[in-house]
Amino acid sequence: GARVAVLGTGASRAPDGRLEGQFTLDFLLDRLPRLHEFRVLRQYPLEELQALVRNVFVTELESQNTVDEVKAGCRLWERHGVTHGFLVSSPTHLPRCLACACQVLREFPDLFEGELSASPSETCYEGFEASDVVVIEPPHRGDRDKTLDDYPFHKMVRRAFQVAPDHKAGFFSRFDELLNEYGV
Repeated sequence: GARVAVLGTGASRAPDGRLEGQFTLDFLLDRLPRLHEFRVLRQYPLEELQALVRNVFVTELESQNTVDEVKAGCRLWERHGVTHGFLVSSPTHLPRCLACACQVLREFPDLFEGELSASPSETCYEGFEASDVVVIEPPHRGDRDKTLDDYPFHKMVRRAFQVAPDHKAGFFSRFDELLNEYGV
């Protein structure tokens, strides 16, 4: 199958204004000569490595969020004939990327017809690690307290993300007080 590495954006910008996808490609190309610091890679001429990077890496510069980024990546994979796509992101973001990909491919099943896998990178958001991620699933276990099904916590958390920006500090303060009231 085809080889295409999509460098997504998700509306993130570098301090100089470049979108994340372009920044990442520029960063890679600027540091490409350092690959020859590894003895095993010295056998490959830098010109060939640079041509490979320019032929394989595609920048995605339109997305505004993770869902858009996944859609754009799937479109590019499909356009280039990719048969197996890999989502690669930080361990702190990958669970959300995969959930977004599942949502996108459910809503648009013809967007990408290949297989999809996910793999964590070696970096996390600064100061955080995978153990800081909390995934809140809908109730599904047979041994759960079914009396709590009337309070779908996963939906409450989703609603919490919809609190208006100018009310978030107050919301979080009251939520923290509630948690303290219950001793957690």
